[in-house]
Amino acid sequence: MGRRPRKRSATVTAPSLWDWSSGVYARPGAQRTLLTLQDAHGLNVNLILWCAWAGAHHAEPDGAALKTAMAITAEWDSAVVAPLRAVRRALKSGVAGIAAEHLRAEVKAAELAAERALLARLDAFSQGALLPSHDADRAGRARRTLAAYARAARAAQSPGFSISLLEEVIRLTVDSSVEG
Repeated sequence: MGRRPRKRSATVTAPSLWDWSSGVYARPGAQRTLLTLQDAHGLNVNLILWCAWAGAHHAEPDGAALKTAMAITAEWDSAVVAPLRAVRRALKSGVAGIAAEHLRAEVKAAELAAERALLARLDAFSQGALLPSHDADRAGRARRTLAAYARAARAAQSPGFSISLLEEVIRLTVDSSVEG
């Protein structure tokens, strides 16, 4: 007779991933740093934020949790977010000389809604997959989680990648005491 697996639960005091991420993204320098990591080094902004949030508010995610979060993100991003982003960017540069700023604004809103849905899914996943934290080293946990993601995504192999970009994420998130 086998044992039933222990149900993992996150701390109830953690802010929602969406609220926390919105606060981080609004900080001076955050958008530039996050988009550099995404556009130049292949990391996903939403997954970067999840890593920092998970490390700051939960015990360090294990390899299986990180792999699952990466799979959730990759599937949603390729099916929904990336196509919306491509349309928004095409509309920004103009397609066939058609001015479509109103349509671009609607697509941008849909892209943001898709990202919010992804963060809600990652938040829900975290409630069952991440353990509560029992130590005060929020920055250390976030740093290790971000580093594990960067290794898994092979970001260091991209030209110009620097660990200082991940340190900037820590500074903008955990070290700045961003709360939801």
